[in-house]
Amino acid sequence: MNENERMQAVIADLLQTLTVADILTAYSGKPGCMCGCNGTYNVTELSRTEASEKRGYSYDDEDVSTSRVYCVHLNKAAVAKLSELS
Repeated sequence: MNENERMQAVIADLLQTLTVADILTAYSGKPGCMCGCNGTYNVTELSRTEASEKRGYSYDDEDVSTSRVYCVHLNKAAVAKLSELS
């Protein structure tokens, strides 16, 4: 198994075992600077305090949504990057 195959296997295993409790923040939006100007960061109630401390200010109630954190979308660039690993 070469390095790319090993990395692909590690990523696949990680994605199989990830739960919402493992996620600190989830970003949904256009790629860019990732400051939030092109999209939205969401947190769960469980991760809200830790995520707020890391960010330096509190998440608003409208940013707390377990259902939105469950939904992960890959953009075309991310899909292409993952495809390169295979």
